[in-house]
Amino acid sequence: RTITIESPANGSEAFSSVQIKGSVAIAPFENNLAYRIYDVGGIELSAGAVTVTAPELGAPGAFDTMVNIGGLLSGSTIRIEIQDISAKDGSLLAMDSVELVVK
Repeated sequence: RTITIESPANGSEAFSSVQIKGSVAIAPFENNLAYRIYDVGGIELSAGAVTVTAPELGAPGAFDTMVNIGGLLSGSTIRIEIQDISAKDGSLLAMDSVELVVK
């Protein structure tokens, strides 16, 4: 299993929201991934779901979602992780991340 964030690029600037696009090698359970936003100290600031579009169960797929990052201090560096979490036991099956600078 792999997750690839194609956009935004690492080190990009983000404003009140950021569009995240990418792909998965294998569509996750119920076509849902998770996103988590962390500050530079590793504190989780936000979390939510990302829907994957795939032609059938277990096929490669893509995601394109808008994530709200409003209210964060301008100049802050954040890390957004896209995760495939096992519905069976909560373990991490795949993950990709990108660091952004809040403007």
